[in-house]
Amino acid sequence: ILLITPKFQEENSKEDHPDCLKLKEYARQGYKIQVVYTNNEIETKAFYEIDEINVIKTGLKDLRQILMSKKYDVILVNSSDKQYAHVIETSYLKDTPVIYWNSVENRDIDFIANHIKQPIDIIKQFSKVADNPILTIAIPSYNAENTLEKCLQSMLKSEYSYLTEILVINDGSKDRTAEIGKYYQELTTVDGKSIVKLIDKENGGHGSGINKGIELARGKYFKVVDSDDWLEEQPYNELLKKLIEENCDLILTDLSEARSFEEKLAALDYYENLEPEKIYHFDDICVGKNGFKEWGPMLPTATYKLDCLKKANFKLFEKTFYVDMIYNAYSIIYIDTVKKYDLNIYRYYIGNEGQSVSQDGMKKNYKNHEDVTIELMRIVVEEDRLSDNKREYVLKRLCLPMIYVQYYINLDLFKSRKKFLVFEKRVKQ
Repeated sequence: ILLITPKFQEENSKEDHPDCLKLKEYARQGYKIQVVYTNNEIETKAFYEIDEINVIKTGLKDLRQILMSKKYDVILVNSSDKQYAHVIETSYLKDTPVIYWNSVENRDIDFIANHIKQPIDIIKQFSKVADNPILTIAIPSYNAENTLEKCLQSMLKSEYSYLTEILVINDGSKDRTAEIGKYYQELTTVDGKSIVKLIDKENGGHGSGINKGIELARGKYFKVVDSDDWLEEQPYNELLKKLIEENCDLILTDLSEARSFEEKLAALDYYENLEPEKIYHFDDICVGKNGFKEWGPMLPTATYKLDCLKKANFKLFEKTFYVDMIYNAYSIIYIDTVKKYDLNIYRYYIGNEGQSVSQDGMKKNYKNHEDVTIELMRIVVEEDRLSDNKREYVLKRLCLPMIYVQYYINLDLFKSRKKFLVFEKRVKQ
């Protein structure tokens, strides 16, 4: 166990600090304890022991090196200060569980021990795998060795997981992504059938992973989950239970942002205008004030009937960021009935350096953003399978926001008249 804390007991202290007392309790139960006592005011590194607890007292600048030097089973973070964001980043990339230790519940040794279990002890053990799954989850995965296990384990804890099909779409990864996918495929195989299936393909980007997922999916419903995100166990279990008898074309659920620099999840409710478990017609709620408040169905919140997606017969751009917006446009073409469940399932991880939604990511991938924006405009103008209301929805909820952001990228981030004029020319064409 590693504890990272901005304050701790000094070497020659005559009185035990409460944190030290709690760690001694862990040590008595057989756990090895390492403390990194670190903050920006510490200038000289020191090493000392308090009973069986090893302490490194050092400046914050040395923390990443310490983390990368050894594999820990669990990391306790005794602060929610933003200066520790990079700590969580580093440990997350090593697929090490991180527990915020500044709450009473999280200090319980049973709670901590539950985070150190082996995969076979974490996921449900099944005696059968469904021939006709109710849900296919596609996980587009590129160099995802540090996050994929957490993602997969979150989907394999439900008593109804045997009714699902999980496709790990390995997008030409150069790390252990395929190895992890194969391991979980073997772990979830019963009588020659598996819940998790590893799909290897040449690198084509996130959109190509979704394309492959739709192509190979066998479930009644279809959902995309990014490899660095995960699903919350209890509400996911409840969703699977409901999908057994469900027949609506589109199911909406809520999400929370898991921010690396904050202790608590940030719950987002985009569908508060919709009454839970009431059947709506998409055309009735996609425009006007009585339906979607801001966003309609999005990749983290939407579970589609697979037949509707296959009938739409679309292909997302390959090797292009922001293609989820194109997915959001095409996926609704044959959607009629919609139901919202009051379940906060999806955990959207924010904090990976260089994410495409960050300012740096926008500048780096501005051409991708422009291409997707132009494609959305083409869909509005040329896609004759859209109803009038759906066309207005794609224009106002998907296309115009992308246009505004593209102007922001060109004029505010780049401050480039040339890029602005190039985009203007493409718009007029």
